[in-house]
Amino acid sequence: MNPDYKSLFDSYIKKISGRGSQKTGLCFFHNDTNESFSFNEDSGLWKCFTGCGEGNAYQFAEKVRVDPRPYITNTDQVSVPIIAPKTEELKYEDKKLIQTCHEYLISHYSELVDLPWDIKVVKKYYVGYHKDKKCFTFPHFNKDGKAINIKFHKSENGDPPYSISGHGQNRFYPHNITSSELVLCEGEKDAITLESNGFNPITVTTGAMSLPFDLSILENVEKITNALDNDEAGRKGSQKIAEALKKRFPSMIVNVFKWDKELPNKYDVTDYFLTNKKEDFEELILTANEIKTEKKNSIGIIPVPEDFYSIVNTDRVRPKDFIDGILPKESICAIVSDAGVGKTLMALNWSIYLSSGESWCGHKIERPHKVLYFLAEGGIYNLDERIKKLSKHSIKPEKGYFYPFAVHPYDLLDPNDYSEIQGHLKIINPEIIIIDTFIKSHKNDENDNTGMQRVLDVIRGMITGKKRSAIICHHIGKSGKERGASSFKGDVDTMVRLDENASGIRTMSFKKIRNGEMIDPIRFSLNADTLIFEDESRSEIDKLISKLEPGKGYRMDDLIKLYSGSKSTFYDKEINKELKKLLKSDGKLLYKNSPESKVRSDSYLRTD
Repeated sequence: MNPDYKSLFDSYIKKISGRGSQKTGLCFFHNDTNESFSFNEDSGLWKCFTGCGEGNAYQFAEKVRVDPRPYITNTDQVSVPIIAPKTEELKYEDKKLIQTCHEYLISHYSELVDLPWDIKVVKKYYVGYHKDKKCFTFPHFNKDGKAINIKFHKSENGDPPYSISGHGQNRFYPHNITSSELVLCEGEKDAITLESNGFNPITVTTGAMSLPFDLSILENVEKITNALDNDEAGRKGSQKIAEALKKRFPSMIVNVFKWDKELPNKYDVTDYFLTNKKEDFEELILTANEIKTEKKNSIGIIPVPEDFYSIVNTDRVRPKDFIDGILPKESICAIVSDAGVGKTLMALNWSIYLSSGESWCGHKIERPHKVLYFLAEGGIYNLDERIKKLSKHSIKPEKGYFYPFAVHPYDLLDPNDYSEIQGHLKIINPEIIIIDTFIKSHKNDENDNTGMQRVLDVIRGMITGKKRSAIICHHIGKSGKERGASSFKGDVDTMVRLDENASGIRTMSFKKIRNGEMIDPIRFSLNADTLIFEDESRSEIDKLISKLEPGKGYRMDDLIKLYSGSKSTFYDKEINKELKKLLKSDGKLLYKNSPESKVRSDSYLRTD
């Protein structure tokens, strides 16, 4: 069975059309308007006809910087061959064309160039002009000075830019960077303009929206100012590239400046220098907005390593669990089940109890806790219906403590998605985050241990040192076990499994509790009116006692309030009789009738 090539291409190629398995669309690697990208959904082979490249699905995945390993296949034990890339250096006739176009431009410079260019810079980069195609030519060179591509600029006839077939990979231009401060522009023409006017330029050769895979050329750069074109692609590209650079080079200063709103669409650096001077552009750079990132936390949970005896003598107190025995602080808990069993409902139930501060099934919840719930399955209308039903239950969240958030599938490893999630965490500052479902929070292969570990590491980073915990909803695979790589179960701290029998009774069994005692299975019935799972495992007396604090007295009005909505109350004579026996015989639950207690002599809850 072939990998899912269709989903891979659908994620990056827009305006897909075509019959059968052969499709065309807008190329992801350059600012395409002509649907110049072709791919085959069955074979995974692809090609950009403007010169961005061609290859198989493995190479496409590498080029868009996702894990390529799922796209290696074996048919009858014979590996599908990876298409060998073309020789990097240009053929002799193409190199000859570079020289011919350059000589033509220099000899006709005054009539062809009405741009703010310095002829010394034009000669330095062998910029040329193709007299038949009526367009500028920009040769690309590698670090060894060998010609590896010719970029043909947009022609006077309106023909779009293109490269020598097979040589148009996304790369930086110019190829040699010596300055520690750069201005990032959009395209080779603007790069020549910037250097001609005294600035150190850099651009990417396939449009505004992506960086080359290899960023090593920028290792020694201290500051980059983004000055992409004044259009939607330029604005989005500036932000996207700036965030990617900050992630890769945290110490780099990355600025983005905005063009004046009154300027025309697609206004660019070259347009600017037609009417402005170097000093004007320097002022523009000074007003650019710096992209900030949060300071990276130390790898240590404590500032410095501690001596053995310092730990022995420490007075650190383990914080109380969010849900006693089930959800410790700064832990990851997974709820796993088959589809339709109710893991989302269980996570919503926990959310209600956590955000209300009410104990759940005999497990103490000390106080209300803020919950932020990322729900990427079912959509917003389904969520609305469930929340309205949950609101009918007697236990309700404290105001401002429960935030159910319907979201599109996202990728925790994508800088933009991660940045948005961090923004929500910063604003709401929840103590519990819920990810439902795990498969909708990443784009990695679930059977890849390394890929899964990377996602779980991101989640772990969202809670460690922040007194926060995470709950993950996850599917069960065909084998009957949690789906995907073994690293998932290995990394979570608590794992509970939800199963349903033919009568609709759910059973929660505890498969893993790190550093804690295992808990007996809990049986539930679902209240269809409130969507609350009701505990079927314990007697009514157990349920009543579980809500009482040992050694504390209660007035009758306290008890009425505490048990409002319960199936049974202390007014039930049989329960009251049995309850009194337990209170008398169990020292831990002895409620004294003393002047200090709140229990009145006529209370149903009393001892002689």
